[in-house]
Amino acid sequence: MIRLPLILPVCIISLLSGCQEANPAEQEWRDQLYKNLAIVGARNWIVIAESSFPAYTGAGIKTMVSDKTSDEVLMDVLNMLEEEAHVVPRIMVSSELRSVTEDYAPGVKRYRNNINKMLPGRQHFELMSRTINSLIEDAAKQFNVLVIKTRTSLPYSNIYIELDSGYWNSESETALRKSLEAKDAVNRRAAQDRVLDVPLTPGAAPAPAPQAPKAGTQTPGTPAAPMDNLPELPRENGQPASPAGDKAPEIAPPPMKDPLGGKTSMARLS
Repeated sequence: MIRLPLILPVCIISLLSGCQEANPAEQEWRDQLYKNLAIVGARNWIVIAESSFPAYTGAGIKTMVSDKTSDEVLMDVLNMLEEEAHVVPRIMVSSELRSVTEDYAPGVKRYRNNINKMLPGRQHFELMSRTINSLIEDAAKQFNVLVIKTRTSLPYSNIYIELDSGYWNSESETALRKSLEAKDAVNRRAAQDRVLDVPLTPGAAPAPAPQAPKAGTQTPGTPAAPMDNLPELPRENGQPASPAGDKAPEIAPPPMKDPLGGKTSMARLS
C-alpha cells in the first residue's frame, strides 16, 4: 500500500509542471521582461494592455502576450521592478476609467478596486488616454517600449508604466539645477566686477572731430587768394562802397592849361 504523504508532493509537482507547459506564453513574457529589465532605464515604458490594444509597428516596440488579466500582470511587473535598483515605476491610468460604469462594462468596478489597491505608496497619475497614447508614440521614436497584452476586455483599462531612474529623480534634478543657476549668477557678477575694475590702458588721445570753418576764416593749409588781404571798402548807408572804376568819383578834375595861351590855331599861324 502506497502511503498518502508520498503521493501528494508528486501530484503537486506534476500539476505545477503541467500548468507551466500549458502556458508557455506566460513564461515567455516573464523571461523576456526579465531580460529587458537589465537593458531598459529611465524614459523607457511598459504598457499592460487590454486585449484590443493595437499592435504597433515601430522598431522600438516589443509586444508580448499574457493569459492573465491586466491587474494580475501589474502585480507581477511591480514585483519584478522592485527587485531592480536602477529603475522605479511611474504608473499612469486613463482618467476615463473612473467614469466607466458596470452597465456598459461588467467587472470594471472590481478591476478599478484591484488597481487602486496597488497604487498607494507609488507614483501614479491619471491622464486622458489620448494624452498618454501621444506620450507613448513620441517615446517609441527614440526609446524602447515593452507591451504586454492581457486577456482583460474592459475599455480604458490599459496601464502605462514610465520608468524613471532609481537613484536620481526629477526632484533631485530640479534641486541641482537651482543650485547651479545660483552659483552661475554669482560667478557672472564677480566676473563682471573684475572687468569693470581693470583700468584702461593709456593710449594716444583721440583726434578731435573735424569742425566746419567759421565764416570769414581761412582753412589751415589753404593758400590765400589775391583779394583776401585787401582792406575792407568804406560803406555808404550800410552798403559797401562801389570799388574804383565801376563809377566815376564825384571830384572835379583839375584845370587844364592851354599850351597856346588861349589862342586859336589860326591866330597862332598868323
